Amino acid sequence: MAFNFDFMFNRTAEPLTITKTVNQSFDKLGRPVSTDSDPIHVKEPISISDNQAVRYQNSSGGEMQLTTINWVSKLPNMPKHTKVHRDTTDETFEVVSSSGVTRSGKVFYQLERVGDDNVRDSGAGDSESDSQV
Repeated sequence: MAFNFDFMFNRTAEPLTITKTVNQSFDKLGRPVSTDSDPIHVKEPISISDNQAVRYQNSSGGEMQLTTINWVSKLPNMPKHTKVHRDTTDETFEVVSSSGVTRSGKVFYQLERVGDDNVRDSGAGDSESDSQV
């Protein structure tokens, strides 16, 4: 029996821009230099789940709950380091692992945040770009 998961897939989809790293080499100093593919525009869901059992112990005391970010996609074979940009929130993530194609015909990619953690707070007025000279 086949299940049709497209109802929830379409309901939670959002505009994303996907950029695959197609060629990665190194410069003379050993720093990675990568070439990206042309961006792919899709409308697919990103789900955020909290695992109550997984917690990070802070060295200064206390603990922090870890969040797993998943991208559910119809695109197979996206390699590690593929960039996933949420067009609505201007956040960028990177693929760190994948599930392979599931029975629903979808692939679950686990994502990791790339760049500034304060993207939503960029208008707070304390960044250098907001300062007046």
